[in-house]
Amino acid sequence: MKFSVPFVILLLIGCNIFPAQAQNEISNATDPATQLKAMSQPLPPYPEEASKRRIEGKVALSIVVDANGNVTDAKVLSGPEELVGAALAAVSTWRYEPPHSAAVTKTVSISFGFPKDCPGELSDNGSVQWSWDLRDRDGSRIATIADNRTLPPPYPEAERKSGVAGTNVLSISLDPDGDVKDVHIVESLSPGLDKAVVDAVRALKFRILDGNASLEDLRLQFRFRPICSPVF
Repeated sequence: MKFSVPFVILLLIGCNIFPAQAQNEISNATDPATQLKAMSQPLPPYPEEASKRRIEGKVALSIVVDANGNVTDAKVLSGPEELVGAALAAVSTWRYEPPHSAAVTKTVSISFGFPKDCPGELSDNGSVQWSWDLRDRDGSRIATIADNRTLPPPYPEAERKSGVAGTNVLSISLDPDGDVKDVHIVESLSPGLDKAVVDAVRALKFRILDGNASLEDLRLQFRFRPICSPVF
């Protein structure tokens, strides 16, 4: 089973960046003449111990960018102690276009948090939980996906925003080569999401684990959850 991961969110005052797998809240509280253009601002990994303990929060820092665009100093203004080290390590690697003045001081914030379940109409993202194991009605594992890099079906925004959420259960029949011979919905969520799931699964190939088992009416399920980014 695969689950959504913790969020690391970058909030920048006076800078504009859109890092992958994060959502940003950007405000401008500096003189436009001292604006910095970010060249590289990698987000820190979520500290393992903090993640295990579900510690969330925002680390605010004051950074100094020198004439070459390098961060030469960083001071913590506030934030949970367990998250400070990761934030400091991240900003030390940031690079900017050389500023017009010799040194520029900026305030930045990096937020660490976990996505929260929320009503679909309020959500800003969606999570899909899944396993590619095909099981018979007794729960025995009969087949699994041939390519473990295969992604789950999409969670269409229109479906999520309209409140469609829950578990989709499919019945799949395979041929002896592991190709999908037939697929139909056992537990439906909506016509639109059902179609997205069936279309995605129909073209897949599976690796048969038990050659003596029936390849008819094997079960596969996906859980669709609307989520909201953490708010600090």
